[in-house]
Amino acid sequence: MSVQTSAAAAAPAVENRLTAKDVLAIAGMFLGVFSIGADSFIISPILRPISEALDSSLATAGLGVTAYAICYAVGAPLLGPLADRISRKRMLLTGMALFVVATVLSAFVWDVLTFCITRGLAGIGAAMVTPNVMALIATTYRPPLLPKIIGIVMSALSLAIVVGVPIGSYLAEAAGWRSSFYFIAGLGLLSGLVLSSVLADNPPAAGGAKKSYLGAYAEVLRSRTAVFALLTTLTWMTGFYGVYTYLGTYLGDSLAISTATVGSLLLAYGAGNFAASFMAGWVVAKLGPRSTVMVNGLVSSVVVIALASADLDTWAVLLLLIGWAFTQGFAITAMTAVTAGSVPEARATVMSMNSSCIYLGLTLGSAIFGALFTRTSFTWVGVAAAAATLLAIVANVVATKPAKAAAGA
Repeated sequence: MSVQTSAAAAAPAVENRLTAKDVLAIAGMFLGVFSIGADSFIISPILRPISEALDSSLATAGLGVTAYAICYAVGAPLLGPLADRISRKRMLLTGMALFVVATVLSAFVWDVLTFCITRGLAGIGAAMVTPNVMALIATTYRPPLLPKIIGIVMSALSLAIVVGVPIGSYLAEAAGWRSSFYFIAGLGLLSGLVLSSVLADNPPAAGGAKKSYLGAYAEVLRSRTAVFALLTTLTWMTGFYGVYTYLGTYLGDSLAISTATVGSLLLAYGAGNFAASFMAGWVVAKLGPRSTVMVNGLVSSVVVIALASADLDTWAVLLLLIGWAFTQGFAITAMTAVTAGSVPEARATVMSMNSSCIYLGLTLGSAIFGALFTRTSFTWVGVAAAAATLLAIVANVVATKPAKAAAGA
């Protein structure tokens, strides 16, 4: 089953093997997703030298991160339908080219305004890449390979969490902060070169080119599976980011440990999440998406409540964080597989909307749970996150409910 055969993208797969070009395509997509993920996390250790170089405060320089996130969150749903009307490969490579150029330009900025502009352009490029990577995977592969490949490629984001900050720190120390952007751009360029040589120029799905721009959104909104799959992502991510955003502060205060120790604990979480995401496809193929989300959602709910309310020592927290990392890696891969397969005629659109749901979950989680944390205690943050996760389980059950059963209900 080769990525060069567009016919294989339109029909159920009959092979359970990967060709050499498949392996190269997966490696190229992994590298592309990693470069985009690392671009987000590598900023943290170099923000101070950037602010000094631009003669601005840390908060002002941090607007570049905000510009990236806003342009990604807004750009993904706006650009998604275009990929369903034209070649997804062309859209992906255009996005990667924009990401690479904008990232290189980020190293040549002279004030905060130009920094925000280049970061915003990089965000738009990233918004064209990640959803189309997932759409291409869903178009090309079928179960049991589909969840496995999604898990492998998504693990690149977890790896970026683990190594993004250390890489940024090392490069900034060795060759200056601008070298961090050169490094990211180099990875993106390599990814683009690999993908341009092995990906087929997949045509739009049947009727996709004839569908209006808004018609792609209508196609998604008419699908019960897609709507509830997106709701699953939104509620799950709201709970996750609600805990993760304030977890470091809570652990530092409750355990009376240093910032470095907190960082080590979160690094362990990132490593566990990478391992889980890499293996998630095999778990999803064995249990199925519904059972994977249900089991890991219930375990995740118990873990966050334990983290937030139990009197724990550092080692117990470490074990709970690793367990939480595995539940996240397994469940999110299952949710992504459901979403990617929900609307075959508008895969890029639905995956772009999925990306927006992730960022909206980040926004809601950090805002709502932040108010909860400051006004009550972290215990209630854990309880609220568990409730959000349980809502996600319910939404996922509806999303994965067979159509005939749903019609007869």
